[in-house]
Amino acid sequence: MYFYRLERGSKKYQCPKCGKSKVYTRYMGLDGNYAAFEYGYCDKINSCGYHKTPSNQKNYDVTNFAPPPAPPIKLIPEEVFQKTLGKYELRNNLFKHLCGYFKKKLVEEVFNLYRVGSSKKFNGSVVFWYINATNEITRGKIIAFDSTGHRVKKPYPQISSAHKELSWKDFEQKKCLFGEHLLPLHPTKTICIVESEKTALICALFSPKYLWLACGSASQLNESWLKGIKNRNVILYPDRGMETNWENKVEFLQKSTGCKIKISNILRNKLIAITGSGEDIADLILESIKPTTKPEKSTEFEEPVTSTEKSTESMSVPNIKKQEMVQQSENLKHLIKKNPNVALLIDKLGLEETQRTSV
Repeated sequence: MYFYRLERGSKKYQCPKCGKSKVYTRYMGLDGNYAAFEYGYCDKINSCGYHKTPSNQKNYDVTNFAPPPAPPIKLIPEEVFQKTLGKYELRNNLFKHLCGYFKKKLVEEVFNLYRVGSSKKFNGSVVFWYINATNEITRGKIIAFDSTGHRVKKPYPQISSAHKELSWKDFEQKKCLFGEHLLPLHPTKTICIVESEKTALICALFSPKYLWLACGSASQLNESWLKGIKNRNVILYPDRGMETNWENKVEFLQKSTGCKIKISNILRNKLIAITGSGEDIADLILESIKPTTKPEKSTEFEEPVTSTEKSTESMSVPNIKKQEMVQQSENLKHLIKKNPNVALLIDKLGLEETQRTSV
């Protein structure tokens, strides 16, 4: 039994290493007192990685110890959620940006599928609603995007949450993945997990054959956030630089979820040196589809292998020669003529064209 543990709840502090606010969780003793401020954990594990634990050797008497009650779990009211839906073209910058790459009808379909909202908190900001498999609305991340599809970080990061905007304090959130409400609708689909919600939407537009979910941050790829997934085939798509971190979690997550889990090596592929310095798979996708092309159809990834077929090292899908592609549609031929990078992406990732059907 440990005397110290990370503080529960949503309270966060300024990290003593990177200086960012509201990313640092302090250690608290079972007696309710904080450890020294230097002992804590920074959420920014990729850019900062600060984590210092206090000694747990302190003697204490647990005979009459009563831990403080856990804060109540608070779910988002349905009426709050409903007000944010629809009218994307008028009030959602990310929607308008993606319509420059994909047909408006496809973007609207995916936004409705993932129940994406819009907020007046920041001009044209997005609300990524986290809805679990029983349709409980557990949280809402409010993020501002500019006209280029990038997060607004100046003069300060424009990000908030539905709980904060409702002025709720001392609460717990139920943990689930972004898009988890789609699990019961697609019980046999291979699940692909990425870090950011924006990436999940782009991948769902590009390859709807698979079910794309997001954990929200690299640190949230853990048993608590994945507890809604059991006994499924799962492919992890870490952001560039986080491959090793996520690889170290695979064995434990397989045992705790019963899933067959693999890591994609797409961002380690030499393709990254050709197409640019993107940080995640969405960068590769958007770079291969220039705004002027707007494909009529989505292009599917080849079926990922399960853990019984190939090793993690062979997870990158096999190459296929361009001359072996059969029955390319006129739209795809036109797309490749406009942008040769599309053919490169198809060749390197082993993609195949297929007709998109509504879900």
